[in-house]
Amino acid sequence: MRANIPFSAGSPPIGGRGFDHNILDLSNPASALEVPTFMAAPGTLVPADGVVDPADGTVSGEVAYGLLPVEIAVDADGPGGNPPVVTPVDSLFGVSSTLASALGNPPGGAPLAVGGTFAYTSSWAGGQ
Repeated sequence: MRANIPFSAGSPPIGGRGFDHNILDLSNPASALEVPTFMAAPGTLVPADGVVDPADGTVSGEVAYGLLPVEIAVDADGPGGNPPVVTPVDSLFGVSSTLASALGNPPGGAPLAVGGTFAYTSSWAGGQ
């Protein structure tokens, strides 16, 4: 398997787990849940992987990436009517392991009316 273990920061008990993540067991996924304040990991590409953009011959290079939570916007009645309620968020929700990293907005909120919207904004960062 060619994967890196992501780093996730946060406070115990299920805040980030650093590099020490529970194994993702699909028969008990709750054991791998976490609520980190951010997630970061090195990329899996190296120059030896060769060309990644055939149009101009660009070769791959080492990268790192990160994910930060930003805000949620709930527009209970949809377009028109009342404006969306925008709330900053300071945590992600999901799992991280060598198998997969799936992090997004924490669950919550009331059910939406027909036409209502829920939007989540996160920030991806990448660099060499």
